[in-house]
Amino acid sequence: MAKIVPSPFCGIEFSGQEELWQSQILLHSQRQWIQYLISLSAMERLALTYDPSQPLVFAQQEAELKGKIGILQHLLDCSDSATESLKTPPTSTL
Repeated sequence: MAKIVPSPFCGIEFSGQEELWQSQILLHSQRQWIQYLISLSAMERLALTYDPSQPLVFAQQEAELKGKIGILQHLLDCSDSATESLKTPPTSTL
């Protein structure tokens, strides 16, 4: 069973690889919510307009949205990877 590891960032220690994978699998509704957030951020990124008088503002806004999209996609990818890992039968060590 996972337990909290005291640290400034509230780390979690899992009892094994299977528990770690199971904790990464998202419910269908969670996947939908994350995909919705990705689409909102992507539309916002497409709607950005460049102002030549403030190039850094544009770059910062685009970087923030790109980061949001990236981390949300990472969560979906982790879920997919964990699902596949749990489907794979364990290898025999004979």
